[in-house]
Amino acid sequence: MPEVVVIDACQRQGRGGSPTAVLDEASFTDAERCRIPGELGTSHAVFIRATGVERGRPSYSLRFFTAESELPACGHGTVAALALLAIREGGSDHHAVLRTTSRNFEGRAIRNRDSVTRRSTRAR
Repeated sequence: MPEVVVIDACQRQGRGGSPTAVLDEASFTDAERCRIPGELGTSHAVFIRATGVERGRPSYSLRFFTAESELPACGHGTVAALALLAIREGGSDHHAVLRTTSRNFEGRAIRNRDSVTRRSTRAR
């Protein structure tokens, strides 16, 4: 299995959140993708694939899975993906174009010392 990061997406005042498995895209079958949340103890997983540059920003395709099936969209998964991308970039302000099966939009994340905050997304 490739490297997996579990991110507690959508915390409130630094607590709680929804544990979300975040992985780089790999040659998984959809059945394998559905097994990953259960194996990791998360309710869902998001798979990230870099797709190049759009509108002057790095762009990524996101796919979301639960133990049962693929989801067309997932708020917690989107927030978790943005957080991981911001952490990897290392800067304090990360912008990206994100594509899901249901829409394309710009995402922005702000890195603080120990957390990442999603500031805005705009549908395109």
